[in-house]
Amino acid sequence: MLDYSNNEIGVILRNIRKKKGLRLEDVADENISSATLSNLERGISQVKIEKLNYVLEKYGIKLKEIPSLIREEQMLLEDLKLKMLSIESLQRKGKYDQADELLSSIEDGDDKPVAAEVKWLRGVNALFTKNYRKAEKEFTHAIRIASQNEMDTSNIEAFSFSDLGLCSYYQNDLQAALDYTNSGIDAFNPHGERKFLKYLLLRNKATFLERMGKVMEGLKVVEEVWDEIDQIDQLETRSSFYWLKSEFLRKSGALGDALQCAQEGIRFAAINSHHGLFDLWSVLGSIYTTREEWEKAENCFRIAMEISLEQSNRFVRASIQMGHLYIKQKQWTKAEATLSKAVQQAENFEIAYKVDGLLALGDLFFQQHNKYEAITYYRQAIELAHRFNYTEKEYKGWYWLAECYKGDNEEEFQCCTVNMFNVQQKIYRGAGEVVAID
Repeated sequence: MLDYSNNEIGVILRNIRKKKGLRLEDVADENISSATLSNLERGISQVKIEKLNYVLEKYGIKLKEIPSLIREEQMLLEDLKLKMLSIESLQRKGKYDQADELLSSIEDGDDKPVAAEVKWLRGVNALFTKNYRKAEKEFTHAIRIASQNEMDTSNIEAFSFSDLGLCSYYQNDLQAALDYTNSGIDAFNPHGERKFLKYLLLRNKATFLERMGKVMEGLKVVEEVWDEIDQIDQLETRSSFYWLKSEFLRKSGALGDALQCAQEGIRFAAINSHHGLFDLWSVLGSIYTTREEWEKAENCFRIAMEISLEQSNRFVRASIQMGHLYIKQKQWTKAEATLSKAVQQAENFEIAYKVDGLLALGDLFFQQHNKYEAITYYRQAIELAHRFNYTEKEYKGWYWLAECYKGDNEEEFQCCTVNMFNVQQKIYRGAGEVVAID
């Protein structure tokens, strides 16, 4: 018997048949069925030497040629894996055009030994170039191929679920993002490749729970990881867990523990390529804001703004947090200037931050009893939130708009409350959560 695995022999049999342009039905006869041939090619059937010889004779191949054919296949596979590793590295550096060029040079086909990984890489390229429909198609295809291979240890199935979660997240469907991520956690093989994926999946799960307002559920995920925090090799992922724990503790009212965790995270991030510093300084500022330690909060937000590029999402986000701080201090002029600039800059970045900035400007004028101006900003925020499916933000807009009309315009007040109910129903059906109004 040949000293090779069923899978290795199966690949050779399939390659020979494909090169000859034959279907399984073309090879099958009264001595060997197409089902048996399929099992042999997929490596899920014990290869009997008589059957193997019989099939090889039909192909005009001698048994002694198998070892050299397998070695040749192994060399080709090594070259292909190196190419895919190159593609993955290019993608992580944002070189999507170069990655796409390499991907186009790889022969397609579900029966290829790395077919699932190729589909996944194509999905990654589509994901980060915002072609979400194509990305979802490629990831789903990768999952189907990988799930059919019981011997697969690449964790491509789990990674594809993880990236499907990101597709949903970027399209503002948090519940779908959470569901896909949970599927990825279930599919993850702890004995397989890409062991870092375990913590990436758990980080994403906790992040989605934070966005959905599920504080205790998210904190539970983080706490379960915390004993293994030193085992997380990816610095960005480890810093994210410090931020998540600090944020969950802050929202649960454990401000002392939140403060300690954020400061520990900042010390870690500062000596490890600065991964996560912005988020940690931002949450520290939010903690001090909650404690009404205004000067410390302002210093934290200023540092967050200093370590982010002025023309960036992060700078806009920090500006909005600073604007909220000025509102709490009743520094109306500073608040208006800071928030107006943030809204203007958000035009070039993420629409969600423009909605946040408009809501904050509405709050600013509402607290100054200037309901006319507040209504203008709340309506702009609602319109954008509705158009881009930011349901929680839309709900908050309707709530504060109702506050503006309460006691002054009953008809508009009733209209707002009906819209609040409709949006809340949408949120409830999607996530089962009631929106909290800050």
